Amino acid sequence: MLKNFLILGTQRTGSNALVHLLNYHPDIACGAEWTRRIPWHRKLRVTEQGLAGVFTELEPRRRAEMSRVYHEHKRWLGCKILFRASDKWVGHPRLSPALWFDRLEAYLRWIAQRPDIHIIHLTRSHAMEWLKSKYMAEVTVYMGRQYPDGMKVTIPVHQAVKRLYAKNWLDARLETLTKSNPYQHIFYEDLLKSNYDVTLSVLHFLGCDTTKLPQNIKNGQPVKRQSKGDATNYISNYEQLIQELKKRSLLCSDQEGL
Repeated sequence: MLKNFLILGTQRTGSNALVHLLNYHPDIACGAEWTRRIPWHRKLRVTEQGLAGVFTELEPRRRAEMSRVYHEHKRWLGCKILFRASDKWVGHPRLSPALWFDRLEAYLRWIAQRPDIHIIHLTRSHAMEWLKSKYMAEVTVYMGRQYPDGMKVTIPVHQAVKRLYAKNWLDARLETLTKSNPYQHIFYEDLLKSNYDVTLSVLHFLGCDTTKLPQNIKNGQPVKRQSKGDATNYISNYEQLIQELKKRSLLCSDQEGL
């Protein structure tokens, strides 16, 4: 019987790496962000169909990806769904138009009604590193490649604060799925240290045979980073930003992940 899982989180938390790692296991087929370019009113339907192995409504690139990784003998089928930690909200992050278009609350209700779906929740604890990754990706569009040497970004302080409030609130909302679904919390920082340990923990969570992992994953090489240094090397207004985040206790959303 085919079982389902979802990788949930915000953008820039290592979800691409986790999808890649899980697809090494012969019993797992993991899709990328199936609904990223799907209109808001079709997102849930496309996700539900995809988890049943029906990929006809996915965009061509995603259909091609699933044709490579999925076949009828797979035991687990899943994908990642990312929600935007936008700064475009007034009063409270839940009022963000981005989250409405992402269908956050609709997804939470639907997932809670499907207690068979296993949830893998990816978070990134270090606020400055998350901001660095977020803004560098937006400026350079260097998805999956190393950032150019010497490039820096200036991050608007007010914008950064609102994005971090949104990110932390969003992660708290996703964590409520612990009440309804099998749930695993994974820290990006742990994925950086050892892809093997994290992959192994997910396989245990899903009840998969860990001996089927190929040797290149068993070697436990860390995930390749897009940056060669930490946030101080890429954020031009680093000191100003870090002081403001310290005042608001926003530097680290969860010490456990460090």
